[in-house]
Amino acid sequence: MEASAQKHWFSKFEWQRNDFTAETVPDAPWHLSIPKTYIITTDDKTATVEFQFQMLQRVIDNTWSVKSIKTGHEPFLSQPANLAKVLLQPTV
Repeated sequence: MEASAQKHWFSKFEWQRNDFTAETVPDAPWHLSIPKTYIITTDDKTATVEFQFQMLQRVIDNTWSVKSIKTGHEPFLSQPANLAKVLLQPTV
């Protein structure tokens, strides 16, 4: 992504509370019996791989597929084509 585009999208970011992981989301879709994919971002400076796995362990069941991309926290910005390719691969 070009520097000007990065600057533009970065300006749209908003700060997130630090205690977001303690919240319960009553209507979250991860309990549904549909195929789901979790993308591990291996170069993530915001959420370590270990933290990502901790979060995943709270919801994972046999409807989940886990894949990884060598990218930072937001692959939809840094590697959209690669993310789409990974998401379109067959799942569970």
